Amino acid sequence: MKKVSSYIGLALIAAILLSCAEWNKMNKTEQGAVIGAGAGGALGTIIGAESGNTLIGLLIGGVVGGAAGAAIGHYMDRQKDEIAKELPGADVRRVGEGLHITCPSDSLFYPNSAKLVPQAQTRLRDFAYTLEKNSGENVAIGAYSDSVKSAEQLTQAQADAISFTLQKYAIAASRIAAVGYGAASTQADTTQAAGDSSIAQKEPDHIEFAIFANRKLKDQAKSGKLEQQ
Repeated sequence: MKKVSSYIGLALIAAILLSCAEWNKMNKTEQGAVIGAGAGGALGTIIGAESGNTLIGLLIGGVVGGAAGAAIGHYMDRQKDEIAKELPGADVRRVGEGLHITCPSDSLFYPNSAKLVPQAQTRLRDFAYTLEKNSGENVAIGAYSDSVKSAEQLTQAQADAISFTLQKYAIAASRIAAVGYGAASTQADTTQAAGDSSIAQKEPDHIEFAIFANRKLKDQAKSGKLEQQ
């Protein structure tokens, strides 16, 4: 079920890289190619699946490379400190040419709930302001939980709540992908007396964001205009 959710997430992420009109004109083969290229490529998808994190795979595989990629990475770096202030307690890192953000679920939601805590409105408003200033970026939202049996339903509701709030603060729905991934367990290699084995380790319930360049920003970087900003 988790793999199915990951592939659905890839489709949603790929869809926001194109206009809805472009996406709907494509056949399934063409859409599949876009999912592979737009959502991180084959390498990114594999890395994301192996690490248990589709959003990291998106960022690793979706690099432009060269001078354009370096310009995008520098552009992203300038936002790291600003986002860290907007989302207290969040871990903000450069991954590939984008930003990967992880924050505990309880910094935004009541326990085991998709209801935002009061301070989350302010945090997401400020976060939306940064996204609004940087219209060449899209954002993918991933929610994870090990706390309830209906984890996929809960995490999808949480991801949607964040998406709706960002839209309320003027971020276009076409720039957002929101996916609830359910259980937040990852595979960790451990060495035991009997030898190496792989066991599932629980992670705290958390929300992740992947901020990555959309077509507008990539075109600016490739033309050299991004370096002038």
